[in-house]
Amino acid sequence: MPLTRLPLTTGVSGTLAAGNGGTGVTSADEIGNLVLLNTTTISSATSNVVFDNNIITSDYDDYEFIIYITPATTGESLQAFFSNDNGSSYVNDLIDQNYIYRRLNTADSGDAYFSNVDKAVLLVNAKNAGLSYVRMTLNNTNSTGYKYGEIVPIYPNNTSRPDFYRWGSAYTFKGTSAVNTIKFQMSSGNISSGTIKVYGIRK
Repeated sequence: MPLTRLPLTTGVSGTLAAGNGGTGVTSADEIGNLVLLNTTTISSATSNVVFDNNIITSDYDDYEFIIYITPATTGESLQAFFSNDNGSSYVNDLIDQNYIYRRLNTADSGDAYFSNVDKAVLLVNAKNAGLSYVRMTLNNTNSTGYKYGEIVPIYPNNTSRPDFYRWGSAYTFKGTSAVNTIKFQMSSGNISSGTIKVYGIRK
């Protein structure tokens, strides 16, 4: 695509082509190939947040979630559950997940692999003590085979000192139908406050 040099005194308005594989940004709700589908703000304690088949549709195979969550009870894990029947039941197949972690203020680091007996994906583990950030993807949702994704969280280890963990994780599970609902909740207790943004990734 040819480049046009604009004088410094020239204002820019309207839509500009973006270097995102040929897709232009056409609104404030679109960032490259990401299309903002929903923003949910949690302003009071709630047990879970569910995005059903009004949001998770066959229009997209892949989704990205940007999550800011504060738990009502410290030391609880943030989890995600998946459904293929709009939340009537949740995937009961074995979910495999591994992660590599790094404690930012010390030399503490390591890795782990586990099969989650709760049939959920772990987004933030039980060391969580406050406002956490998570970027999560859910991929291959319309397949009758394996679904998978990655998780990158940053969360505080305690409330008295900003001692943070950061880790990268990947997960996979097999389902016989497309995923059309995802539920976020704590391992115990409520979500106190936060925001979750859901993006669809253009095919």
